[in-house]
Amino acid sequence: MNEKDILEAESLRETGKTNYVIGIDCGTLSARAVVVRVLDGSVAAGFDMEYPHGIITERLPNGIGLSEGTILSMAEDYLTVLPLIVRGALEEAAVTPEQVIGIGIDATSCTIVPCMKDGTPLALAEKYQERPHAYIKLWKHHNVKKQAKKVEELAEARNEGFLSCNGNVVSCELILPKIMQIYEEDPALFEETSYYVDLCDWLTWRLTGVLKRSANSAGFKGLWSLEKGYPDKEFLDELYDGFGSAYYDKAASGPVVLTGECCGYLGSEAAEWLGLSEGVAVASGMMDGHASVIALGMQKSGEMALIVGTSNAIPFLADRAVKVKGIFGMVQDGIIPGVYGYSAGQIATGDMLAWFVKNQVPASYKEEADERGISVHKLLCEKAEESRPEKNTLTILDWWHGNRSILCNEQLTGIIKGITLETRPEEIYCAMLQGIACGTRVIIEQSYCKIVDITRIFACGGIPCKNPFFMQQYANILNRTIWVANVSNSPALGSAICAAAAVSKERGGYGNLARAMEKMHIHDMIEYTPQLEYVADYEKIYERYYRLYDVMGKLEE
Repeated sequence: MNEKDILEAESLRETGKTNYVIGIDCGTLSARAVVVRVLDGSVAAGFDMEYPHGIITERLPNGIGLSEGTILSMAEDYLTVLPLIVRGALEEAAVTPEQVIGIGIDATSCTIVPCMKDGTPLALAEKYQERPHAYIKLWKHHNVKKQAKKVEELAEARNEGFLSCNGNVVSCELILPKIMQIYEEDPALFEETSYYVDLCDWLTWRLTGVLKRSANSAGFKGLWSLEKGYPDKEFLDELYDGFGSAYYDKAASGPVVLTGECCGYLGSEAAEWLGLSEGVAVASGMMDGHASVIALGMQKSGEMALIVGTSNAIPFLADRAVKVKGIFGMVQDGIIPGVYGYSAGQIATGDMLAWFVKNQVPASYKEEADERGISVHKLLCEKAEESRPEKNTLTILDWWHGNRSILCNEQLTGIIKGITLETRPEEIYCAMLQGIACGTRVIIEQSYCKIVDITRIFACGGIPCKNPFFMQQYANILNRTIWVANVSNSPALGSAICAAAAVSKERGGYGNLARAMEKMHIHDMIEYTPQLEYVADYEKIYERYYRLYDVMGKLEE
């Protein structure tokens, strides 16, 4: 350690106790909390739980049917799980509440929570429990295509600046189309709703008692920019007469807070709920995929991450603003203050693999996996590796839930080309992995490479840690080295680092995001390099994929 590090370490210890922060990651199906030491970012313990109700797609808990494409969640799930995972992680870590100085939260986005004036979700009130639009809409609630198109067409006609910052496409995953659907289909409910809040911001509001919106969520999902703010009221009024003022009151109210800044402190009620001390600092919320950027220590222009999970988030940092096709968002200071954050991604990755294992794998494979005490995923990877993956003749378009980037069309569907009566399950599974990697390469070559040179690619998430075969396929198809974080809970760790940044030096934190990242980011990395002897084979796989991608993408335009 140099002299500066020694002095800082002494400062962090001067309170007479080892300081910790807590990071909470609220995913699509489950949530987890980690207890992290402020001094060096080491994870003392973690605890996770699945949500009791899971995803709601066909019927509300009271039996009321839902329209096709509706994807909801229950506010009760977050309120039930959060105190249990925080208390569980503290117990596992043998850390006392007095040692915790900060807390940070990330969540799936855009997952919107309709709230009453005091922040209570509407669906917790009995009078709203038969109204589907009172429930939380998950990020992948995509049946707002009509509303998204309406925004896109009007923005194009008016030459709105936010459109070019989003690849000239308005996604169904933004907050505006989701709220428009409520306005159209249940106008009375829209009027009675005080606020629409992204999940990460609702959770920080729950902890601090003050509504503040994260620049990360507002920028990438709320069409907000540091320079111009939200879309102006005149534009919103052209969508619906008088809509602008109501939208500003309900969806754009509250200060916007940058990543790593403090947005408030735990009050007595929230502290008792979580089993922590009153006055603990709460960092601004984040999107779950982007929280991993913090954990990876990414701060430089040209650095990119693959956040591989249920879906793929592919954030990218650059020192300049370049408007290119297929980008899901370009936001100044949107991920890391001081640089432009870009966002792209793939909607179905882990979801697609899980679908295949659940529905398409023969019983004999499942029996073999059980006998050997391994997962079916691992068995399929072993068999695929033995069957010369570089010679796989199948081509799969990874559009099982649409295409987020480059085509930005959630209505596209997946394709398997080249299947015969001799095709084995592992060949299909292998082609799925290769299709995901090929889809990522399209994003890199058609978007990110046009902004600045890519200097380094990181990967993190549960799948990269558990699946070396997949990551080797990734390195081969991208023909680039990939550094995989050997940590499975990177979003929660990223939120914990934000918590340490949100705490001042006087209170035992860093008071600065860059310094907190420098000291606490993931250092344990596994390096995957392309297998040079197979470069030509994998180039053919990508060329075959791209020809199909190009043809089918144009057919659906």
